[in-house]
Amino acid sequence: MNVSRESSENGEVVLRLEVEQARVGKHMNAAARRVAQRVNIPGFRKGKAPRAILQNYVGKDYLVEEAMESLVPEAVGDAVRDQELSPFAPPRVNVEQTEPSVTIVATVPLQPSVVLSDYKSIRYDDEAEEVSDESVNALLMQLRRSQAYSVPAEREAQENDLVTIDLKMLADDRVVWDFTDRQFQLNLDLETYGEVFVGLHKGIIGMSSGDDKEFSFEVSDEADSPQFAGKTAHVTVALKDVHEEVLP
Repeated sequence: MNVSRESSENGEVVLRLEVEQARVGKHMNAAARRVAQRVNIPGFRKGKAPRAILQNYVGKDYLVEEAMESLVPEAVGDAVRDQELSPFAPPRVNVEQTEPSVTIVATVPLQPSVVLSDYKSIRYDDEAEEVSDESVNALLMQLRRSQAYSVPAEREAQENDLVTIDLKMLADDRVVWDFTDRQFQLNLDLETYGEVFVGLHKGIIGMSSGDDKEFSFEVSDEADSPQFAGKTAHVTVALKDVHEEVLP
């Protein structure tokens, strides 16, 4: 097999293969045997029709395509090994011609070469950052709350309780949230949520199971809930039950 080699600028090598006729003939014969086992030719048992009749029946192009499926990977693999290449990925292959001879072009991506810069001159200031007691306590509380569970509480709702409510909220006169008869659950957290939820939570704190309440509060123009920003929030709420948070 005649192989020519050309390097490209992007770390690839292009191999041009001209496959010898003996190898092509071997794969054509093998392809004919495989195809003969798959087709039924009138007058012949499966696999017993002469190659000339088989080729006339299925077409030469079909046999050539079948032969290329085994010839191409074998020829390209041999060429890569003979050229002592170390591919980074499978070659991209194109069969340029099958007549009068088989010519294959394989583009082989090579392992990238890495040139290290002067990494020894890099310096890192690993001075420890001072951690405040407040930061430690906040992280510990976050971890504890991630493992918390809740139990029923026979008392007024307090901060961080989990409550079940029916809720309807309007921005001025337009209904924005309507969770009536939906058994909506809410955590009365005054630190994590934005202005609208904090206003809602403050209005619910102090209620007991079975209480109904209507209240309103003003929302600033800078609020992170655009439906309520710069408007008056009107709330109608019915408190169904209260659960308190139990921390580990």
